[in-house]
Amino acid sequence: MRKMQKTITLKSLPCLLVTAMLTLTGICARTQALTVTGIEGDVYVRYVKNGKEHYNKMVYGPVANADKVILKDGSKLRLVNDKNMICNLDKPGDYRVAELPFTTPENTPLFANFIKYFKSFFGTHDNPESKANYKNTIFAISRGKEGSISPDFPMAGILPYGRLGGMPFYWTHECEKCSYTVRVYDMETKKEVFGMTTDKHSLDMKTSDNILRPGKKYYWEVSETDKETASAKVYFQMSNGADFEEKISVLKREADFEGNSLGETARNIYILSQLEEEGLINYAVLYGLYLRSAYPSEDILGNVVDRLWYDHLMKQ
Repeated sequence: MRKMQKTITLKSLPCLLVTAMLTLTGICARTQALTVTGIEGDVYVRYVKNGKEHYNKMVYGPVANADKVILKDGSKLRLVNDKNMICNLDKPGDYRVAELPFTTPENTPLFANFIKYFKSFFGTHDNPESKANYKNTIFAISRGKEGSISPDFPMAGILPYGRLGGMPFYWTHECEKCSYTVRVYDMETKKEVFGMTTDKHSLDMKTSDNILRPGKKYYWEVSETDKETASAKVYFQMSNGADFEEKISVLKREADFEGNSLGETARNIYILSQLEEEGLINYAVLYGLYLRSAYPSEDILGNVVDRLWYDHLMKQ
């Protein structure tokens, strides 16, 4: 009797293995890692949690735990899976994630490299509410430190010399009607090279090329005009040459290779990720500010820029 039971168990083993493999394959199909690389119009994602359906508006980056995507009239969606294959949807309807069709892109090696940095960006900046979280945290800190001001830009690091347009300065503070003074100092001589007062939380150094010289090191701080207490000092160094526009142009050419059909926003996210990868966070923020100005109606792009900027501020 025991021998018969053992034989049945051994004979059943291959079937059990096949069943397990099919089950795992089904799970992988349902939970494959997807990344949103293009959105136009109104697109939503559905997922089930604790037996209840939830719907969120689709955003760029990884798609987590979704079982369905919904496209409204005139909408389009581009997805990339974990094998760097593309799915393009351009007709309204409800689509089950497990049944989405994927195709292999052209220029596979170049595309794979592009997607590597694109996905890396969202691996680092995965919180769509970065800006709100930063401001809430800063205000909480400020209240604990008697209303301290937090300098937001420029950040520590290299700042591009000779960039077209003025050099912006930004800071965060809970007072909406205060007067502020921004001062910039030569780090070597400790002498003030720039001072300006405003009733806003930002200002432009319009003649920055004449004030901030290539290769030199500086620091800046901001204070309420009628108070002596200033913000923390932020140290930065100007680049040795006017390389901002050149770097952006090079990265644009890299992102425009034949076969890359992911759209302008995806290309811009790639440029931001590459600048960050090179340690040029101030370059990335400046390019992001340009994008927000050039495409004011693209909330998704503005959100991406905020993720990059405020996540770095939270680390300081």
